[in-house]
Formats: sequence, C-alpha cells, structure tokens
Amino acid sequence: MGHARYKLLTWYTDLDTPEVRTLATTVDRWWNENATFIDTGHNNAI
Repeated sequence: MGHARYKLLTWYTDLDTPEVRTLATTVDRWWNENATFIDTGHNNAI
C-alpha cells in the first residue's frame, strides 16, 4: 500500500491545481481507513 499511496499522491501533486490538492489532502487523511477497507472488505458504514 505504501507504494500505491506514494504514486497517487505524487501524481496529484504533479497536477498542481487547487482542486487536486484538496483531493490529495482528503485522500491522505483517509488513507488508513481506505487501506483497511481494501484489505478486509469491511467499513464503518451503517
């Protein structure tokens, strides 16, 4: 997952637009939760 995270965030920052920076920040903040879902298939949605 670490390499995928690095590639994604690098791609986002290379685009260098405010909207993409906001998306990159959100993805980075939620990375652990997303990685858990990908690994286990479980989430906290009701």
